[in-house]
Amino acid sequence: MNAQVPSEPIARYAERLLPVRRDFALYPDRVEVEARWLLGRRYRSTVRLSTLKPDHRPLQMRLKWHRYGIWTSVAGAAVVAVTMIPPRPGPLSWATIAGIALGAAGLLLALLTRRRVLFARFDPVRTPGGLDIACAGPQTEAFDAFVRRIEREIRRQNSGSRSG
Repeated sequence: MNAQVPSEPIARYAERLLPVRRDFALYPDRVEVEARWLLGRRYRSTVRLSTLKPDHRPLQMRLKWHRYGIWTSVAGAAVVAVTMIPPRPGPLSWATIAGIALGAAGLLLALLTRRRVLFARFDPVRTPGGLDIACAGPQTEAFDAFVRRIEREIRRQNSGSRSG
């Protein structure tokens, strides 16, 4: 076994967003990412530090689930409008109730994802690629230190590859 490659990561960071939970493990030459999606899918990825530019770009954006929530609530409102015109006396139809439920679910999703999230974007040296890390979840206080540590390791990796 190679003594230069540690089996334990230099640093770890856990990111928690509504649709996905991602755990980052930083090694001297790579970042390993393990993602667990809300709907059960899992994904593992390894990003080589040599493929990244050393300076990150901060990005503030809403999750795309916010847009899905808005469109779902609009669709629910449209179903209610169509099923309620003309107004009918008596109990609501199943389609109207489904439209109300759809609209309420969409509104809840839009509200839960309304705030903008800060991301650190490490651009690739050559496309495609890159690495995005969100400042969200239980370790937000460690976000800046983790991002700086990645920048240091990328610079170390790049200086080592030029001198070697």
